[in-house]
Amino acid sequence: MTVHQSRIRTFSIVLFIEIAVFISLIWYNRYDIGFIFIVLCLFSILLGYYSSTVKLLSTKDTRFVPEIIRKKEDLGDGHTAIVYFTHGEPEDYNPIGWINQFREFDQQK
Repeated sequence: MTVHQSRIRTFSIVLFIEIAVFISLIWYNRYDIGFIFIVLCLFSILLGYYSSTVKLLSTKDTRFVPEIIRKKEDLGDGHTAIVYFTHGEPEDYNPIGWINQFREFDQQK
C-alpha cells in the first residue's frame, strides 16, 4: 500500500518528530516516559495501518471490466494472453523526463 506523493512529506515529518522525541527521552534517561512513548508509537502505527487498510478496502471499483474471451475468428494456439498492470502513476506524475531520456537514446543511434 502506498501513499500519494503530497502526503509523504507529512508522514515523514510526523515520523521525524516521533524519532526525535524518542531519542530525547533516552538521552535524558526518562525510561518511564520512554516506555509509554514506545507503546503509544506502536499503537499509533497499528491504528494508522488499520484505518488506511479499512479505507482502501472499502472503496468500490466502478470501472468497466471487459469479459476475457477470444474472438471467434482468432483460433490462436489455445492460449489467451492477459496483461495485468499492478501499478499506476499518480495523477500529478510528469513523464517528460523519461520521454526526453528516450529521445536522447534515439538520437544516439
